[in-house]
Amino acid sequence: MIKIAVIGLVAVIVASVLPSGVLAKERKIMQAGVRVMGELNGTTLNAKLIQVISPNIMPASGKGTVTAVSNDNITLQTKNNSTITVKTNADTKVVKNGQVVGTGTAAITIGSKVKFFGLWDKALDLYTALIIRIK
Repeated sequence: MIKIAVIGLVAVIVASVLPSGVLAKERKIMQAGVRVMGELNGTTLNAKLIQVISPNIMPASGKGTVTAVSNDNITLQTKNNSTITVKTNADTKVVKNGQVVGTGTAAITIGSKVKFFGLWDKALDLYTALIIRIK
């Protein structure tokens, strides 16, 4: 587990175990963003997930009605009638009524109204869902 001290809006890594070679690439990591998810305990964030994000990748969310489902993506029709495709994977959590009901696309059906939270790669114009909430 990696512990991160939270000081105001700034997070500082207190202790970590890094694979060999990561410190040598420190400059590259500093140019990228870091997304940390975990549980806050006082001023310490117990990280459950740390992602290094390239400068082309930004947080994203969207919502719509599911018009197609495949093994690794869903297609949504948005309120303004545009269509977006959202990539999923085994780490994508699907939530309904506050409970995780599956991963990937297994629990999603055509016609469902959903909201996704994830990442957008602006270079590839690709959305990847981390969480999909079924309404």
